[in-house]
Order: sequence, then structure tokens, then C-alpha cells
Amino acid sequence: MKKYVTFATTLCLVSGLAACQNDKTAESVDVTGTYSAYLQGDDWGESINKITLKLDKEIDASTISGDDFLISEKKEIFNWMEPEKGLVETDFDRTVIEAYASDENGEKQDKNSDYLTIEMTVGPNDGRYFIQAPDSPTSQYPKLYDVTVKLSEDSDLTAGGSQVTSLDINPKMTNLSHSAEEFELDSYQAADGTKYQYAYSEPDEDSDTLVVWLHGLLEGGKENTDPYISLLGNEAANLAKEDFQKTIGGAHVLVPQSPSFWMDKSGSDELVDGRIVSDGTSHYTESLHELIAEYKEKVGAKKVIIAGCSNGGYMGMILAREYGTEYDAYMLLCEAMEDQFVTDDDIEKLKDLPLYFVYSKDDTTVIPEDNEIPTIERLREAGASKIQVTVYDHVKDTSGRLTDDNGEAYDFGGHSVWVPFFNNEVVSEDGTSAWEWLAEQVK
Repeated sequence: MKKYVTFATTLCLVSGLAACQNDKTAESVDVTGTYSAYLQGDDWGESINKITLKLDKEIDASTISGDDFLISEKKEIFNWMEPEKGLVETDFDRTVIEAYASDENGEKQDKNSDYLTIEMTVGPNDGRYFIQAPDSPTSQYPKLYDVTVKLSEDSDLTAGGSQVTSLDINPKMTNLSHSAEEFELDSYQAADGTKYQYAYSEPDEDSDTLVVWLHGLLEGGKENTDPYISLLGNEAANLAKEDFQKTIGGAHVLVPQSPSFWMDKSGSDELVDGRIVSDGTSHYTESLHELIAEYKEKVGAKKVIIAGCSNGGYMGMILAREYGTEYDAYMLLCEAMEDQFVTDDDIEKLKDLPLYFVYSKDDTTVIPEDNEIPTIERLREAGASKIQVTVYDHVKDTSGRLTDDNGEAYDFGGHSVWVPFFNNEVVSEDGTSAWEWLAEQVK
């Protein structure tokens, strides 16, 4: 009898151990999926700030934490300081801020879901997406962008109560959404054969105002690009968002993309030692004017604002010189028209126009002493009464999000005066807000 009890007890222990092992196996689960990404235009440019996973199992919402995930991205970068290396494949680790159950659009929800969104830190050197290729001065969509998503060692993620022990996410994104989705894309072929891609946005209510944004050097081109690059390379998409639209009183927005760059005098110019050789003209003057006129008629606009930065500011100066009062105001940010190309006759044409110049003293790309400063001085000497000027010492972060190694506000560089403009922080020497000034010109 004793032996029987001992045998039975042993049998129970062995059976119990097997059952425990079976339970443990049942409590773990493998999860697979894909991901989509969200591209945010920001002060410094574009960054991927979150990805949304589409999983083959519902994840328990209460177990999701940013600490569960390790994210890295593989992409190609081009270092202008070492151009001989060309595009270099590089891996970057991303810093996770937060993770949560979501819907397919990345919107947070409290219930269990087979969608899971992961937010990451972004910055001037963190999460960037566009590339500058060795054979082109303009930004392009990358041919290589892979994201690896792994579980951390301390992950407590569960699905249906079972521990997720393996997460296999396809590194190729299935979709890219972005912060410029108020805009749609179209194209236009001018009489001279020039073909433009352009982005456009329509106001919520009827408006007779059109705002034309002319991008800088990096946002033009033909290869692996579209006008969304012109909107996401900075915060130009803000022109279609509530704050600007409310200030301006509602406006259509047109964003043409140069087939090369606005300072291209022949239509086939190339950079020389990394710099543009200009002569005060543009191959695109007439065709761009034609596009604006066509779009103006299409939407029924009666008033037009021309705004642009750097290359786009150069083009704005040309439109002011050639077409004057056909446009109602000119916002010229770090405009790249050298004063040597502005004749006395040009000054006479420009002096009675509403011109707003914005530049920073420490701009090393467009030197103020060669560009804005002498032109503004000559305009004032000619009696210009409608010009406004804002001058910065430096262009620094005012949001508190970015600091340098010393804990000081991050310096974007003197060329980046579009940053305060798109944040509605530009105020002229007499206290006039740049956005409000534009609104006054189209009342």
C-alpha cells in the first residue's frame, strides 16, 4: 500500500510538471506584422516621429509601454564634407517616447487592438527621412529606409493574456502619411514646355486671396521627389493650417515645385563647387508667372501674395521686378538676389511695392552685406514707403524643445529665417507682425 501511494504521488508530480510546461507554452505567443510611418514637417525639416504597427493579434492595451520596444532604422546618408564616399548605408537607433494601442491612423485608444503606435524623439539629426544624393543638390525620397522593431528584454507585452515572446515586423513600410495632407498634388505644362508639379490647398470658406509659396534650393528637382517635399522640408504646410488661415482671412495656397532650382538661369544649370552661379535672372520667370495666373483664374482669386525663402526669395524678387503690382505683396525671406544684379531701374520699379524683407546678420549662405542690406538701403534712399524689415542676430529655437550641448537654445543657423516666419514670430522694426502685415495687403 505504501509503495502504491509513493508511485501515485510520483505520477502526480510528473503529470503536474508536464501540465505546467504545457501551460507555460500556452502562455507565450509570437506576433507578426507590418508598419506604416508618419512624417512630420518641423522647424528643422522633416522627421519620422511615429510608426503604427498592424499586427496579426490583438495586443492587451494595458500592457503596452514605450519600454517594451527597441527601434532602429537603416538608411543611406550623404555627407557633403566627404562627397567622395557617396551614399553610405547607416544604422541609427531611435529613442522611444511612448507606445499605445491605436486605430489604423495612429490615434490612441483604450481598448485592445491589433494596431499599436510607437512615438519617437525627433530633431535636426534624429529621424530625418529625405536624402540629398551626390548627383543632385535637392532633397529626394530615399530608396532605402528599413525599420527594425524588437522587444526589449523587460517587455511585459501580452496578447489575449499570453506573453508576447517574439515580434516579427516587416522592415519595409506599407504606407507613409504626413503633416501636409491638407494639400493635394497636380501638374501644369506652360506654353514654353516647362512642366511643373505643384501642391495646392483650398480654404474652408470661399476666398479671393491666393498665397504662393516659393521653396528653397533643396525642395526642387525631378527625381524621387514631389511637392510634398517642398512642404515638409520646413513648416510651409502651416500656410494651410488654422492659425495662418485665420490671420489672413482665408486663402488658397499654391506651392509650385521648380524642376531644378529657381536660380537656374538656363534650365540646365549645375552647382559649381557646391554653389549656384546666378546672374539675376531665372529660366522659370515667364512659365511660373503663367502658372500663377492660370491657377489664380481657376480658383477665382483677385489678390495674390508671393512668399519665398532663399532661392524662392530670389524668384520673388524677380516676380516683383518683372510683374510689380500684378501681385499684392512680397514676403522675401533670406532672399538670394545679390544687390549687384539689382539695377537703378529695378529700384525704381520696386520702391513703391509692398516688400517685406527678413534676414539674419549671421547668414553664411546668403550674405546680407551682398544681398539684403544694400538693396534695402537703396530702396529707402529712393523713397520706398511700403517696405518692412525684420533683422535677427541669430535664429534660435523658441519652443524649448531643442538645446545645444551647453543647454542653450538650439541655433538653426542664420539662413533659417523661415523658422520664425512659419511660427508667426516675425515682427518688423516698427512692431508689425509679418502675418498681420500680409493680411493688411489683401484686405
